[in-house]
Amino acid sequence: MGWPILGDSVYGRAPRTGGPGLHLHAREITVPLYKNRAPIHVIAPLPPHMQSALRACGWLGDAVETTPTGTRPG
Repeated sequence: MGWPILGDSVYGRAPRTGGPGLHLHAREITVPLYKNRAPIHVIAPLPPHMQSALRACGWLGDAVETTPTGTRPG
C-alpha cells in the first residue's frame, strides 16, 4: 500500500538519536509448521515504546479475551 512505518529510516521518519525505534510489531501469529501437529500460536505483548503512539490512535490496551487454547472466542 506504500504506507510508511513510524520510525522507519528508509520510507518514513527515523527517530533522532535515542528515539524509540521502529514501530513494527506482530501482536499475534499462528504458524502451521507440521502436517500432523497443531499449529504454533504465539501472542506477544506490545513493546512499551509503542503504547503511547497506539493509545493516541484509540488502542485501549491488551484487553483481548482468549480461550484456554489461545484463540479468540467466536
